[in-house]
Amino acid sequence: LVQGPNAWDTFVDIALSPPVLVCDVILLAGMLFHGLNGIRVGLFGLGLVVNRQKALFVAAFVIAAFVTFVGALRIFGGEG
Repeated sequence: LVQGPNAWDTFVDIALSPPVLVCDVILLAGMLFHGLNGIRVGLFGLGLVVNRQKALFVAAFVIAAFVTFVGALRIFGGEG
């Protein structure tokens, strides 16, 4: 903003370019899966649901995939 409106507009154009938006979706997917898998590992570390590891892993993947899909639609659709 210090450099004026033209610099800001250039930044916004770059931030809204398809390669950056793809990186945003990849980042969203990674954060979601990492967080959900961390909850699974934490539960395992506490000795809870020890016999349900595979099911929890699959659930984390499915939830992360669904939320990533919805997020990708919003990111590429431009809905606020």
